[in-house]
This record gives sequence, structure tokens and C-alpha cells, in this order.
Amino acid sequence: MEHESTKDTKLSTPQAILIGAVIVAAAIFLVKMPARPATTNTDPTTTDTTKGPTADKYANMILATKAKITVPEVTATDHVRGASNPKVTIIEYSDTECPFCRVFHTTMQSVMTKYDGKIAWVYRHYPIESLHKKAINESAATECVAKLGGETAFWNYIDLLYKTTPSNDGLDAAKLPEMAKAVGVDVAKFNTCLSAKETLPTITKAISDAQAIGISGTPHSFMLVGNDMYKIEGAMPIASLTAAIDQILK
Repeated sequence: MEHESTKDTKLSTPQAILIGAVIVAAAIFLVKMPARPATTNTDPTTTDTTKGPTADKYANMILATKAKITVPEVTATDHVRGASNPKVTIIEYSDTECPFCRVFHTTMQSVMTKYDGKIAWVYRHYPIESLHKKAINESAATECVAKLGGETAFWNYIDLLYKTTPSNDGLDAAKLPEMAKAVGVDVAKFNTCLSAKETLPTITKAISDAQAIGISGTPHSFMLVGNDMYKIEGAMPIASLTAAIDQILK
């Protein structure tokens, strides 16, 4: 996500005249320049074989970010799905009401199927309240489910949540206890947990942790392989993500 800031400036009269003259001169120069043919690329799957080890330019973008691991290590408090001794671990920072996160969640489900036994998926909360007012409460709801039903219930719940929400604060809050019941959690205990904000401190800490490592948008993921780390920014197409994984697993 881009951030734009403006600063007030005050110019003296001679400075203003000089800047105005430069602008006029630049405009005359641009008018005299011959027109260049416009180039557009409307196909996001266009490949580029000249700038990396794969035929997919987005996979090459991932591979080009290789660095030593700087993301916080995976601990027993994390939500982890997949292999217990993975060759690749993908840590995702996500917002339940982000439409791109919803797309990437489906992508990751497919990745887990394709690389069964080789991949671990770590889900970390990063609800961005300035964009999605409902996301913090929904994140807290998933933690209530985890508290009451364990890891299997958590993952089943978050799968159902992403499948159900239309994104951008479109999920009816009344659906939260209904989904908790669907994954086998006691609704009365769930409602008590959520209304008492029992798991809100967990979400607040998750937000602080994400901000501390400079994440400003979602989904934002890191792929860990041994002591190396690769960045996956945004809802990377599945073909590109799998191309990068295939290259790493060679």
C-alpha cells in the first residue's frame, strides 16, 4: 500500500517566477517531441524468461527477494496447517475482510493440496481497521473458536469465514455464531467469549507484531526455506506461486 504525504511550502516571488519559466520551457519541449507508441500489458499471466530461473515473471519476482529470515519465528502460539516437518513454510498476514486475502486463501488451500506433506501454512492476523471495521471482531471470533475448539476448529472456521464473506465489511455479524456452531463449537460459550472480548488482546498483539516488521497491506506473506526467506506480496496467482515453489524444491 502506498502512503502519500504533503508538506506546505512557501515560495518567494523570484522563486515562483523561475519555477514558472522552467515549467513553460518543459512544456514547449514536450510538445515538440515526437509521439511514442503506447504500450500496454493487460495480461497478468504474461511470462518473462529473461529475468529469472522460471518462465513466470511473478515467480521470478518472488525468487529475487531471497534474504535471511527476519520474520518472527513460528511458535506454539501460531496457527499452523500442514506438514509437521515442512520443506517450505508460508507465513501469511491476513485481514478477514480483505477481498485479496479471500482470493489468496483459496490459492493457499490449493497449494496445500498440491504439496501435501511438503508445505506448512501459518496464518497470522492483521486486520486493518482503517479499511475494514469488522475485521478485528472477526479475527477475535476465530480466536474464540480456537480457544474453545482447538486448531482443527480454527482452520475449519476461517475456511468457512472466507468462503462466506463477500469482503469489504460485507459479512453479517450474525453469521459468526452460526459458523461457530457449524464447526462444532458451543454457541453460548462462543458468544460469551466474543462479547467479553476475551481474545481481543491476542489480535491487538498480532497487529503490533505485523506493524513492527513493516507490513502495511494484506495479504502479505513470507516463504521460509531453511534459513532463507522469500516475500510474497499481494494475492499472487497460483501458477506463479507454484512455479516459485517448484523451483525452490528442485
